Amino acid sequence: AKIKRVHNCWICEGWNEVLIEWPAKKGCKEPLYLHLESDNYVPDLMYLDPDTNNYTLWRMCPPGRCNFFFSQEGKTMISEKFPIVHTRFKEKIKMEDELYPFLNVDIKSMNSLNITSNSKIIRENYDISIKNCVPRPVAGYLNRQKVKKGRKPWSIPISLFRDYTVDTDILMMKCFEEDWKHINKPKMKEEILAKCKAILKSNYRVLKETYKYYSSIGRVEGLFALNKLTLTDFIAHKIFLLDGDKLTDMDLAFMTIKGKPKIGKFHPKTALVRFEFVELLWRIAIKKFFDTKEVQTESEAIQTLLDKSIIPYCSQFNCQKFRNEVYWNEECDNLLKSHITLFENLYDNNSGSHRKSGEKPKMAFDEFLAIFANSNLVTEEFAEREVIAAYAQAMMTQIDELDNDRHMKMEKVEFYEAIARVAQGLSLPPPNSI
Repeated sequence: AKIKRVHNCWICEGWNEVLIEWPAKKGCKEPLYLHLESDNYVPDLMYLDPDTNNYTLWRMCPPGRCNFFFSQEGKTMISEKFPIVHTRFKEKIKMEDELYPFLNVDIKSMNSLNITSNSKIIRENYDISIKNCVPRPVAGYLNRQKVKKGRKPWSIPISLFRDYTVDTDILMMKCFEEDWKHINKPKMKEEILAKCKAILKSNYRVLKETYKYYSSIGRVEGLFALNKLTLTDFIAHKIFLLDGDKLTDMDLAFMTIKGKPKIGKFHPKTALVRFEFVELLWRIAIKKFFDTKEVQTESEAIQTLLDKSIIPYCSQFNCQKFRNEVYWNEECDNLLKSHITLFENLYDNNSGSHRKSGEKPKMAFDEFLAIFANSNLVTEEFAEREVIAAYAQAMMTQIDELDNDRHMKMEKVEFYEAIARVAQGLSLPPPNSI
């Protein structure tokens, strides 16, 4: 039966008090709201009971069927603890919340309880049977929001960025060792080889970030890798490592590296993967500085290359700098949360076309590019390569890129960042107007 209300009189209509709970162990964070049909789904804040570790709320409800749902961070939810009924409800609910001023509800199921009639709210001895609810409580929803009791200061752990894995020193060490075991080391004394390894290891972050950017531009066979054309542009015109058009040293190093057997499922035949990029720079450094007697050892050669060419130019590819200086802050977090439904729908509706059976939908780079190409946002001033670079730079670092293509399968936390990087790129003036 539907809820029957005439005057909202608890005594006349036999309302009953009901305890609604949501288990905190499911990872729910405050604030958590209850939306009752008898309240026209106006949100009511729930509180954490430290004794039960549940979010709880006692409410008076009219007899009959009472439908309800929960919401948190702009999302609607239902609980497995209560019966579920299938009923379509679509409406925009005002929340009076700074982060989520409105809740766009479009659900096909709700929780439901059959409320029994309470004919003895006031007993014969004028004793009141209601123990937990009071009429017209002073601490209503609006008051609770304005007071903001116990509001925690903003931090990464309570933000949408909390699931992003940053490039720690430990992660960089693991990635380097993964690449080092595949590198075909040039012949040299063991002590010099150890020095070369130490130098490459201490500077691996900038090499990895540079590769991440250029591999998105030099894609081959649908894989992130550095093709010959992109590599030539980087070596000859960006870090000016080779004089004029003399590319013999680079060509020789390229052929030496690509002449080895293929390693892994995602190792293209005609382009460099991450460990090969490191090896090529090492070989060119030896040819450029050691073989010409400009330095005395191979380790000095790689250090000279880094100091003169790589670090001055390639420091601009520091992906974490964008997060620290532009993106990871309360303003961006609030903006994302206030439009979270839009961003999640954008991700869900444009990802998964390449997934295999049993895999969860992830967004590939061509799916990400299509969002902006179909919106006419890819132009001469903001080209396709900038969109794909934003995709690549937003991706979390993966140790193994040879047998695992996770670095080309974007998750939502990476998608939010990639959108922010594109937004920044679109907001900057064209290079020729600066």
